[in-house]
Amino acid sequence: RLDRVAERLAVHYEKAHQMNQQVKSALMYPMILAVLSVAVVIVIVTFVLPQFSDLFSTMDSLPAVTLALMAFSDFMVTKWYLLLGLAALAAALRALRRSPSVRLALDRGKLTMPVFGKLHRIICTARFARTISSLYASGLPIITALQTARDTIGNAYIVSQFDAVLAQVRSGVSLSAALESVDGFQRKLCSS
Repeated sequence: RLDRVAERLAVHYEKAHQMNQQVKSALMYPMILAVLSVAVVIVIVTFVLPQFSDLFSTMDSLPAVTLALMAFSDFMVTKWYLLLGLAALAAALRALRRSPSVRLALDRGKLTMPVFGKLHRIICTARFARTISSLYASGLPIITALQTARDTIGNAYIVSQFDAVLAQVRSGVSLSAALESVDGFQRKLCSS
């Protein structure tokens, strides 16, 4: 059945590639806008606003928003090294994210985010469903297919629940009933 397996794998990887491309293209525009917005704010705060400080210092009273903006501009110009410290802290947090317990908590949080949580659930569910479908149709036993498909989900929180799913399936519980206990999949996956 090698020809059928190869055909299923080709379809599987093509669909996975299409999904990844759709997610990347959907997120590209907001990312470009965010980067440009931050760059424009930095240029305005560090180069443009300091030129107005002499003009504002001659005025008797200024609105609170203007005072706050000028204070922020002074901070950016004189204490820029603190921003480098924040960037170093962000890099350290990114390295900390690789620890299993932190990754588990972050992946659980990804599933509950307001807009992107639903998208992440759909992606994880689709990835799992396609993989297990291809593996099981290729003749792999259901336990082996589950163990392999579990590693393709891409969410540590969902993967951490699969020991219970495997135990339930080994004990004779149906696959759909065992998958109902997994927090993070779309409910459509478990409906029979």
